Amino acid sequence: MDTAQQLKQALQLHQTGQLAEAAGLYNQILQAEPENVDALNLLGSILLMAGQIEAAIDLTQKAVDLDPGYFAPYVNLGNALQAAERLEEAADALAKALDINPGSAAAAANLASVLNGLGRYQAAAAAAWDALALEPDFAEALNNLGNALMGLGKGKEALDNYRLAAAINP
Repeated sequence: MDTAQQLKQALQLHQTGQLAEAAGLYNQILQAEPENVDALNLLGSILLMAGQIEAAIDLTQKAVDLDPGYFAPYVNLGNALQAAERLEEAADALAKALDINPGSAAAAANLASVLNGLGRYQAAAAAAWDALALEPDFAEALNNLGNALMGLGKGKEALDNYRLAAAINP
């Protein structure tokens, strides 16, 4: 089986929740091709889910370094950095992801979450609104908007957004 076939199989396993099996295939790919950006990025996302935050950061950072124009590793790097409470770096990675792909509601919502963590509520609200412009029923973005509005002292508007988020994703 060639690398493309292994990657396709690993991705199918990954998407169906068979993470240990997918990780094994990603590792096999990386033994043969240590600079395979897709395998680095996807294995990094699995490691993040497994709580291996520093390993996830290392792999996704390597993917970013190898292909700085590739959107997905920036998102995974941003998420891993946020999990490590390295919020400034997470915000930078997610902003870069949005520079590459401004049409990603998920990246905008993740950026809103990080900005809320930094206390930058106005910027967080703007990022959440960007996400909602792309995907109006995005519960995470509504929740992040609520958090930003709470930080801005707008409790009633925040509560409205929390209610909408809960109605979409109870």
